[in-house]
Amino acid sequence: MKKFTFFLNKTIGSRKTYNELVFIAALFFIPFIMIIIRPLNSTDTGGYYSYFTNPASASNVEQSFLLIASLVRVISPELLGFRFLLFIYAFLSSVFLFVVLKKSENPFIAFIVYFSFAYIYQMCIQIRSGVANLIFVWAIYDIANKKPKQYYLKMLLAFFFHNSSVLFFVLYPLARFFNKYRRMLVVLPFLFVFLSICLYFLMDQAIFLLSNSKVTMLKTLYAYTYIKQFSEAPVNPFNRISLFLLFVYYFFLFLVKRKNTLEIVSLVIMAFSIFCYFLGKFTLPIISQRYPEAFNLILVISLPLLYIRCKEKKIYFLLLLIYLLLINIQYKTLSTMLSYVF
Repeated sequence: MKKFTFFLNKTIGSRKTYNELVFIAALFFIPFIMIIIRPLNSTDTGGYYSYFTNPASASNVEQSFLLIASLVRVISPELLGFRFLLFIYAFLSSVFLFVVLKKSENPFIAFIVYFSFAYIYQMCIQIRSGVANLIFVWAIYDIANKKPKQYYLKMLLAFFFHNSSVLFFVLYPLARFFNKYRRMLVVLPFLFVFLSICLYFLMDQAIFLLSNSKVTMLKTLYAYTYIKQFSEAPVNPFNRISLFLLFVYYFFLFLVKRKNTLEIVSLVIMAFSIFCYFLGKFTLPIISQRYPEAFNLILVISLPLLYIRCKEKKIYFLLLLIYLLLINIQYKTLSTMLSYVF
């Protein structure tokens, strides 16, 4: 019995954490089912349904999709099989989500932050990147704990699910560098904005080399940087989400005097998200649409950390409420969920 209790505590954590996770799982059940039965009218679900039913057209799709699809077609090559494929992706996302929640300082706040934004946009719409982005959030703890091998193994797994994970590979050395030189955090967001301008001019000169490269990672970088440069609508890097992120960054920076490594890593990733907003402005708009949606998931870790650090809980919950309102305005979280039913 003692061995079982030890295993339970090691696997799940405290009894309080266990109860919170069970409660979250109960809340999670109905939305999880809604993922599987939702209309196939998004870019990922609609487009990848055609890849599923016509494998010959899916030559450039990630290996994870090809592998899962080939196994699922044994059950059914039509809609039923694709629904089961959605179930597999949703299940994998859920597993990684609860791994992250288990590590959180406050699983319930972490779940609210994730559900209000990423659950709808990533798990319900971007089925592949939804898995990859959660693997990235899980790997953030490896950066804080100085475990490069574990981090890069997880990034390879994330890349297996979605090629956009290529940009995650630079986060480990960046976060470790700024953890060592913490005084630079005061100007880091502005330093990244300047870097995005410099990188734009550098990449503009190197575009022809990337376009002819036979290295998959460089070809992916080229694809996400220039292929659709002139077909995408321009973006505003000073949007409500990026401004909120910048506010949280400096609120956290000046509120918490002695920050642990995980908190430093969180700040670096917030600043890097701002970098992506501006890089997308100067190069390919999809960069400022897709990558911040991954990097902003750092709020799943940082907002529960801020809850512990902030003595004025009224100020904290006001901040959390502002976040929830902005996210709902930006992504229409509630109306999107209801549209699956009505």
